[in-house]
Order: sequence, then structure tokens, then C-alpha cells
Amino acid sequence: MNIFRNHQMPAHMACSQKLSGKSLNNRSGNIRNTVLMSLFIALICVFTMSVRIPTFTGGYINPGDIVVIFAGFLFGGTGGFVAGALGSVMADFLGGYFIFIPITFIAKGGEGFLAGYIGKNLNKDCTFIWIITGGFLAALWMVAIYFIGETLYPAMGLAKAFSALIPNLFQASVGLAGAIMLHNLTGRFLRKKL
Repeated sequence: MNIFRNHQMPAHMACSQKLSGKSLNNRSGNIRNTVLMSLFIALICVFTMSVRIPTFTGGYINPGDIVVIFAGFLFGGTGGFVAGALGSVMADFLGGYFIFIPITFIAKGGEGFLAGYIGKNLNKDCTFIWIITGGFLAALWMVAIYFIGETLYPAMGLAKAFSALIPNLFQASVGLAGAIMLHNLTGRFLRKKL
């Protein structure tokens, strides 16, 4: 809605529109996307902290991957990275899992990026095979990065990384299944709005 339709636009707003090249509608769309991104960052943090099942490495499995992958499907690669990395790192920080923050940033950011880049950016027709492929590769990325990271940490090593492999695969499977169900229920509608 253009509130200046029948009125003269103030000079300072007209100038800023000419300089930025954006209309008022684009600005409100950017605000909406920023609010939605912030909401998804918070949802990822809440889902990650809601149910925490400890693993042998001192970490935990959680349902946060559902929202990380789903955020990628909605926002695309860049937005998926931002939401996945920031929401999951916030959960590690607030939960006191400081040692996992660098691994989490790479694992969850990459998970959101892959889900979004393959599931949305490359998938212009919104075909289901791209959604599944993006989500599957994103879930595998998360498992692989945690395995590599836990192997490289001196306090953990290869034996502990192997012990966390099955729980991480379980978490990835639940995340993939949940994200696909959410996408099938609401994703097509929400993607049109973003």
C-alpha cells in the first residue's frame, strides 16, 4: 500500500528512494524478511534447547535440525546459513556447551546453506526431489562436520567421535523427516510470501 498515492512525497523520502533504488514496498518486504529470519533464529535456539539427550562426547542430540533444514528451504542458501549458524550457536552458548560453538557454527550453518541452496535456490519449480536432495545432503553435512570436529578436538578423539555417530545420524534423520513434513504442510505457502 502506498500511503503517498494521492499526496506529494516528502523530499527526504523521494531522495532516499532515488538513491537506494527501492520502493516502499521492497522496504516493507525487507523488514518482514528480517523479522521472519529473527523468528527462525529464535525457533532454532528453542528447538535445540527444548529436548537435549546427552551423548558420549559431552554434547547432545536435539530436534533443532528440523528448523535448521526448514529455514534453508524457506530462505535459501544464505538465509539458511545465517539462521542455522546463529540459532544453534546461541543454544550452545546459553546451554554452556562452549567447546562445541566452532563446530556448531560450521555444521549448522552449512546444513542450513545446503538445504537452502539446493532446496530453494536451485529449485525454481519447487520440485520435491530437490527438497529431499537438499535436506539429505544438509543432514549428511551436519553429521560429517561433527564427526570431523570431534575427532580433531584433543579432549575427544576418534573413539568418542565414533560413539556419537549413531546419535548424530538419528538426529539428522529426525531433522530431515521433520523439515520435509513442515515443508509439505506450510512450505509452499510460506515460500511464496518470502
